[in-house]
Amino acid sequence: MSSFSDRLNLILKQEKIKASELSEMTGLSQSLISQYLSGKFEAKNDKISIISKALHVNELWLMGLINESASTNNKLESNISKNIRYLRKSKKLSQLQLGDLVERTESTIQMWESDLRSPTMDMVQQISIIFDIDINSLVNNDLSICLNESTKNTINVHNNFNNDLIQLPVYAPLCCGEGMFVDEEIIDYVVVPSDWINKRKEYFCQFASGDSMINAGIKDADILIFEKASVVDSGTIGCFCVDENIATCKKFMVNEESDIYLMPANENHMPIKIDHMNEHFRTVGKLAFVVSDRRAK
Repeated sequence: MSSFSDRLNLILKQEKIKASELSEMTGLSQSLISQYLSGKFEAKNDKISIISKALHVNELWLMGLINESASTNNKLESNISKNIRYLRKSKKLSQLQLGDLVERTESTIQMWESDLRSPTMDMVQQISIIFDIDINSLVNNDLSICLNESTKNTINVHNNFNNDLIQLPVYAPLCCGEGMFVDEEIIDYVVVPSDWINKRKEYFCQFASGDSMINAGIKDADILIFEKASVVDSGTIGCFCVDENIATCKKFMVNEESDIYLMPANENHMPIKIDHMNEHFRTVGKLAFVVSDRRAK
């Protein structure tokens, strides 16, 4: 399937709309739209919704998740409504129980199943996770037909209705000069069980890049979940802004002379010594969890 940047370039070319014009239509910065067009960053869901409304296209089409033409919505809505109803009933859930799982009201579930309203992309993602169904199948297939008995038995719903799901933002490897992330740098969200985290604290995520922390069990492309923190103890793995822009994951170390180093966990990489006069150095968070793909390649 096409990527978001492919679809965005296609629709702008078809409609003869410039990036500067799309910026005016959406209120998003022209530089951000240029990054989307180049494929450097993937837009987060709320930005995709803004762009899709401005261009009058289906947001799932814009994300490359469905193959229908940009103006076709009927088949999409029919599939989603039938599939939500089918999956809910196959697991013997009431509309109220499904609403509790996705933090929506019973009436919202009723509207989804009646084709009166379509779920947002955030909700589509949550539903796919809850029922262990890939988004493409949820959107494009009639699950009541394509799922045979053996497949039905593999659909695992999270039966603990009190175990809410929490969305955490995934940021691009950039931070502003004050050592804090900004909303436009959110490139995705990950959903985790609420009992993973302390509800009194704030969290954010980044994708690991490279092998500098390989001996700490952090591989390239792992999802790193950080607890926001401005101070960490020596020996703590955390997220740090070294200059005005780049955020990096390293182990924070302070020696007897009070020299500060950001230490890699790979002998092939050099420690980063922090100049005490560096006004841009900031501690952004301390590592809470590492989510790795352990499947055989």
